[in-house]
Amino acid sequence: MKRSQNIEVKPYVPKRLRTKQSDEKKPRPSETTKSTNDSNTNFKHTKAVTKIKWHPSLDNKVATTSLDGKIIVWEVTSNNSLTSKQCFTEHHEGIKDLKWNTDGSSFLTASFDKTCKIWDLVTGVCKEDIKFNDLLTSAIYHSEDVNIFLVGTLSSGIQAMDIREKKIIKKYKSFFGQVQDMMFLPDRTTFLSCAEAVKRNSLDKTIMAWDFKTGAVLSNQIYPEPYTCSSLKLHPNQRNFLAQSSAGYIAIFDTEKPWRLNRRKRFESHQVTGYKVDFDFDFTGCKLYSGDITGCVYTFDWFSSKVNKIQKIFDSPCVSLACHPKINSMLCVGSWEGDVEIIV
Repeated sequence: MKRSQNIEVKPYVPKRLRTKQSDEKKPRPSETTKSTNDSNTNFKHTKAVTKIKWHPSLDNKVATTSLDGKIIVWEVTSNNSLTSKQCFTEHHEGIKDLKWNTDGSSFLTASFDKTCKIWDLVTGVCKEDIKFNDLLTSAIYHSEDVNIFLVGTLSSGIQAMDIREKKIIKKYKSFFGQVQDMMFLPDRTTFLSCAEAVKRNSLDKTIMAWDFKTGAVLSNQIYPEPYTCSSLKLHPNQRNFLAQSSAGYIAIFDTEKPWRLNRRKRFESHQVTGYKVDFDFDFTGCKLYSGDITGCVYTFDWFSSKVNKIQKIFDSPCVSLACHPKINSMLCVGSWEGDVEIIV
């Protein structure tokens, strides 16, 4: 029988070489150096959503991070649903925080893989990859200098990094554990941190005020209650900041020294025990929204502190939440299972 003339006879390749070539063709997820930009791909998170941040100038873009190590940039469609547009996958472990720069051209992420990365939104390229000696749990840009950012760690306190010099310029240490959140106050020289307590007698240090330049502790008596706080927020137009307490309420404080706790007013009824649950203000400051471990979103009235609405969104805890910076009553929410939704 004659062989078909169309059959191509390929040279024999030893098995060990075939295996090597096959391995070389398969890119490892941890070696990705650029985001995936494909509008036909339905990116999604597979683990808890840890942070949600709306783009500072593009009203229809929002970024989310997750314990699955992904950063996803979404677009809000005309019917208020989400379409995933970009997925950044260079982090090797879960991501705990994300912050946009002032104009939204890039963003900063902090991860359990002990790195902070700065990403270009348009190209998807990781512009800066800065390594630390501890797991990173939170991050913020300096309130006046975008070349400086602070990271909170699992057990090594807080560190300030200058991107231009690629070195740590200041360390802030005390007797606390994982840094949950940080926030600059309106004076732009003082910042707050909230962290887990590592000792029974260090509960008074769960919220601390720091002087950025000197690293001095300005106060460790801000929240003298036997509970930790997981999130901090500045009120849009009042001289107050708020903290999500593990006691199951949101506490109110003055933004001016001595940062006094308001013992007559607080926001409660939601449940947060065992989870880092986020909360946020709408842009008017009249409404306060909080997640809840039963999968609900609670809406509070700022003036009366009463619950206006309870919406059941997820079957798992609603742990992440962010109000749209311009559209009233629009929120992006994320669950412990990795779901992300828009609610109006």
